[in-house]
Amino acid sequence: MVRLFVAVVSIILANWMVGCAKDVSVGPAPSQSAQRETPDASTVTPTYPLPDPGAGNPDAVRQLCESAFPEVEVLSWASGSVASFRDYHYSGPEAVYPLADAFPALPGDTEGVWCGTVLETDAIRWWAVVSGMPPQQALDITGPGESVNIGEVSGPPAVP
Repeated sequence: MVRLFVAVVSIILANWMVGCAKDVSVGPAPSQSAQRETPDASTVTPTYPLPDPGAGNPDAVRQLCESAFPEVEVLSWASGSVASFRDYHYSGPEAVYPLADAFPALPGDTEGVWCGTVLETDAIRWWAVVSGMPPQQALDITGPGESVNIGEVSGPPAVP
């Protein structure tokens, strides 16, 4: 069941990120030797000062991701807000809201960014990041092409 979910997520995200409707097949899981160390939310400490994504700087979103994850390759980034993080969901028939309780002390209109960091070969980890706060892990997606540097995207991963 988990492999099926990962396969579906990988196919949809790959199609979403490249903007086409190609078939994408999911290969075997990467070996342990191919894994790269990626921090989890409990070990990430923000670097201060972090760029403000609302400061009118077109590179601020990318810079915020790179500042939040100085030891990890940032593959993708997008603007967001605390409200969009909390509302983000995937799956069905019962939706999963991985960030429903993210940044509880902050109002919903607080600006932030979505950051996709390399997890391992063919795997990406998505985070919600707000300046001055520890990043919140959203989800991991594994599949061919997931560890490719895409750059700026229109938003968080679209997962059914």
